[in-house]
Amino acid sequence: QQRYPTCNYRFSSAAELFFNPQGEIVKVEPIDDFSSLGLSKSPYRNLALNKTVTTNSLESDYPPAGAVDGRNDSRWQAQLGEDKWINIDLGKEEAISKVQVDFEYFDKYYLYKIEYSNDNDEWSVYADYSKRARKAYETRVSEKEVSARYIRINVIRAEAKSAPISIWEIKVLSQS
Repeated sequence: QQRYPTCNYRFSSAAELFFNPQGEIVKVEPIDDFSSLGLSKSPYRNLALNKTVTTNSLESDYPPAGAVDGRNDSRWQAQLGEDKWINIDLGKEEAISKVQVDFEYFDKYYLYKIEYSNDNDEWSVYADYSKRARKAYETRVSEKEVSARYIRINVIRAEAKSAPISIWEIKVLSQS
């Protein structure tokens, strides 16, 4: 019999704990917005936040919008297999400084490309990690100054062939 909590989600939250007279924890209201804690604000703006997302594969419990909702308890997950992509429409051409991809399995190896486009037809390479497999944490943030409307994460292969490709969050960052 299992006596410890398990969870398939990643949570980042903060809260103050209070106890009732019986010594039990009073219901906790987590804070998802860390800026309300008075922490320093990032000089970058996340252009991908809540934007329209399309993909060539999805699991119904983990829709593509989960990769751009700014939450740490949701994600996009593709069906099992290779050559999966997720495409973010920023709505208009934007100045991009960085792209951050947070794969579910941070310590697994991936072959993938980050691509950009202004017409969703002709694509240029933003960052190419398709020649040599690297662990996800090694390529988490890619930096390049470009102007684009669309960003696509094109995952060619993942180390864990028995696990589907899954991304917690994609951030397309701009300093402008």
